[in-house]
Amino acid sequence: VIFQTRAKNAFDLNPSTRDIARWQTLGGGPISSNIAECGGLFTGGAIQIHVTPTNFLTFPKRAPTPAMTIGVQVTQPASRGSVSLRSIDPSEQPCIDAGYLTQSSDLEGTIDGVRLARSLASEANLDEWIISEEIPGKKRNSDEALAKSIVRYAQTLYHPSGTCRLGADGDGAVDSNFAFRGAERLWIVDASILPKVTVGNPNAVVITLAELASQRIARSTGRA
Repeated sequence: VIFQTRAKNAFDLNPSTRDIARWQTLGGGPISSNIAECGGLFTGGAIQIHVTPTNFLTFPKRAPTPAMTIGVQVTQPASRGSVSLRSIDPSEQPCIDAGYLTQSSDLEGTIDGVRLARSLASEANLDEWIISEEIPGKKRNSDEALAKSIVRYAQTLYHPSGTCRLGADGDGAVDSNFAFRGAERLWIVDASILPKVTVGNPNAVVITLAELASQRIARSTGRA
């Protein structure tokens, strides 16, 4: 959900000399921002929100006018895609079908997230800061209108996972000891092995799995 704001300047990745001096002397200013400084989990963790001082659809290109984006994410989407080989030629790009929004619950959850973002903006008394809602736009209020906007503008956010699912059932690409099935001395420990998307950012989960994997790999190779 993107708003045009009354900020004096649009957020820019090319800082001015003044911005650099301000950061070096005071530790503040735009350079000190990680862009997504504000956010949280809502509705029991079903929705995660990030707030940025940018037009997230065009960033990092400089926006023509100052903007704020309240990005809403369905934390555990039900839609599933696939990754498959096109041929036996290892240099050929794989066939990737993301399967976005193939489950209606993902679209319904995103619609709920848009309404939540609007509610937060209203409750936070941002009227003096916000000029207008640019996307989806105030006129789009029905579920059908919001769905069309979501299908047009929605994008994935940062944390792809599950392409080499871990599982003891034999169907996963990786077994419970993190070994890649069908290969010797090959282990995988990153977000690709997660059997399902985590509710929050997966960083802590991956670090924990890496610690566990290092112990198991050391034992399996006689280096424990």
